[in-house]
Amino acid sequence: MEPELREIRDFLARHAPFDRLSDDGLEAAVRGLRVRYHRAGDTIFGVGAAPTHLFQVRSGAVELRDEREALVQRLGEGEVFGAPSLLSDSPTARSAHTVEDSLLYLLPAETFHRLRARELEFTAALSEGLAKRLGRALRSLQSEPAPVAPRTDLLAPCGDLIRRGPVTGEPEISIRDAAIRMSEAGVASLLIVSGSGGRPRDRREEPGEGGDEERPGRDRLVGIVTNRDLRTRVLAAGVSPETPVRHVMTPNPITLAPGATRLDAILAMVREGIHHIPLVDGDRVLGVVSATDLLREQALHPVFLGDRIRKAPTLLEAIRVARERERLFLSLIRGGLGPAEVERILTGVADALARRLLEVRDEGRLGAWLVFGSQARREMGLHSDQDHGLVLPSDDDRKAALPSGEDHAPGWAALGRRMARALTRAGYPPCPGKVMASEARWRQTLEGWDRTFQRWTMEPAMEELVHAGILFDLRGLGAGAGVAEQLRTQLLGHTKENEIFAAQMAAVAVRNPPPLGIFRRFVVERSGDEEPALEIKRRGIQPLVDLVRVHALVAGVPELGTRERLQRLAADGVISPAGAADLREALDFFSTLRQRHQARRLEGGRRPDSRVAPADLAPLERSHLKDAFQILRTQQEHLGRRYQTGRLGT
Repeated sequence: MEPELREIRDFLARHAPFDRLSDDGLEAAVRGLRVRYHRAGDTIFGVGAAPTHLFQVRSGAVELRDEREALVQRLGEGEVFGAPSLLSDSPTARSAHTVEDSLLYLLPAETFHRLRARELEFTAALSEGLAKRLGRALRSLQSEPAPVAPRTDLLAPCGDLIRRGPVTGEPEISIRDAAIRMSEAGVASLLIVSGSGGRPRDRREEPGEGGDEERPGRDRLVGIVTNRDLRTRVLAAGVSPETPVRHVMTPNPITLAPGATRLDAILAMVREGIHHIPLVDGDRVLGVVSATDLLREQALHPVFLGDRIRKAPTLLEAIRVARERERLFLSLIRGGLGPAEVERILTGVADALARRLLEVRDEGRLGAWLVFGSQARREMGLHSDQDHGLVLPSDDDRKAALPSGEDHAPGWAALGRRMARALTRAGYPPCPGKVMASEARWRQTLEGWDRTFQRWTMEPAMEELVHAGILFDLRGLGAGAGVAEQLRTQLLGHTKENEIFAAQMAAVAVRNPPPLGIFRRFVVERSGDEEPALEIKRRGIQPLVDLVRVHALVAGVPELGTRERLQRLAADGVISPAGAADLREALDFFSTLRQRHQARRLEGGRRPDSRVAPADLAPLERSHLKDAFQILRTQQEHLGRRYQTGRLGT
């Protein structure tokens, strides 16, 4: 082989999916390749183009954008694009553009398909994510035919999934009649509405037909009954089929507007443990979106994984299922989800597991199970630490008031230890600072928590400021979630306009500056035998989250998520809209970089971490990373000046 072709061969062999080719396959790929040069700003192909090549970036950088011109992905040296369209023989769903002068390798479609036909490992590398999604979808499919040309965009509106009018009934119809209507219509749920006269819509009737406008209020939704309800609440409970359906329906079900996204529906299903969500426009019922509708499009793992955790026959099985989130994570990254969506979905899995573990305790006696930090903000990473506590029930008030260190609630102590052990087995590391319900100090009554938080905001020691950075982001799970909301309201009462506390927290928030030296070179760190790298969470994500938290607590902002806080702070004039937008962009970039790095490590069989080596980044990524750190530095300086942190002895 000629020297120039050997150089191309060596390059291909270092990057997926070509690294899975045999020697003969590699040679065939090299001889079939075309080389093309693009100047910065060129369009390689547009949305809807015919799939003609598999592309690989030899040098430079490429951006993929969706039909709305929103950025989907940035690609650097060695990365490939164009495979999904070739695999499905369908027009491209993204457009591709160079953002630097770039050299590309192009593998023609005919060579691509020949390699797929004879190279099983190459085919597996290309289709692994698709195969997993299809496998999960097939297990969940019902008998209805798949819709034609379904959209797979997670941000597409749920209303697009409604292709028939709702099947409805009144609260007073019998369970038997309800089951007959569901069977005749071939649906898995019946919407219970008031004033409809019990007439089910024909499956071919579209919303808006049948004189709805002449009978305002006819579609007012009061409940829903599903196949699962009929099994568990009727057959298993021995309820007479002549009983009015209102006795077994779920009243006032969770609903969404037709403009809500598919991702909104997925997260609601994960959070609430449900499989059907009615879509309503005001009082008008439009139809039902089911987990199957979503799974049919792309077998979205969050619904499936959360459902399996809830249905697990034993806690050990629930823990085992939760450990599958690494495969879920890879699927989400390959699917092009944004960092915030990935974090919310991972948090949904953790919430589902915690709720399942708590089922062994009578939640009616539990004040509240609290989660802190990233889980409270719904910003969990793949292996986020545990941070949790307990609000003890009121009948333990007297015992909790005993001297510090004396724990007279062994049942709650055992619950805290059991939860910590189970979460550790599920792959969630214990908190290094021991902020866990297994520790007595993090099990208190509502009054005890309030006193603790008030003391921290009035006379904070350094350890308490560090703890405040974790515990002041709090959320409740289970039956006692309302107690957590009450505690959160009390906390904001202590922090709002508390300038002394704000100055102390700001000093902690700015003590970890971005790792940029005076010559704009990255300051990297060693860890054991690892190569020098940037700890992107500790040096980028965490300082940014801390900074935004200070603003939110002092402003009394009730939102928990960092991105939601930024939106509210900008709307309230606490941070300029431009500053909030800059911080949001920086956070998204840090998080995307971290997630992509972790995905690469997982694919390489290594444990994911947050240590990103700048040398491994494409030039464009390094440039953007410097910009993100500069935004963080500027905002830290603003915060320091506002609260004069230089005068504090931190």
